[in-house]
Amino acid sequence: MLAAREYLMWDLSSDPVEVQKQLWEISDALKEPLKGKRARWSGRALFSRDEIEDEALDSDEVLAIAGGKLPVLFLNVTFDTNDVSSQDFAEWEARFGLHLLGEVIGKMTNARASKRFSIGRSSSVARWQTAAAGS
Repeated sequence: MLAAREYLMWDLSSDPVEVQKQLWEISDALKEPLKGKRARWSGRALFSRDEIEDEALDSDEVLAIAGGKLPVLFLNVTFDTNDVSSQDFAEWEARFGLHLLGEVIGKMTNARASKRFSIGRSSSVARWQTAAAGS
């Protein structure tokens, strides 16, 4: 079954080159724990409200979570739950201080499941977790 986890990271340099280097470092750190497993990841540095909304995220909520700080890194990891578990991400999450926005497990679609700050790209969400606002 497919699953996706989405993360935010803030407290970054305002220099786009340095932010890109950090994004590459985070991406490179996933290569070893996910080597040979069915998983893909992507990330993007978001420098404005418009860029946040380009990712179909609520800019007010993203900025509230990030303490009003820009830029933020937005990361998505999509994986097969038969190959990868949340434990495969634990060290990576801790190392970079990533904030888990949420996780969805189930049938993936391109549509957002909710207008709320959701990562839900699922029409049949089996499990939903959110770390937003301490819930």
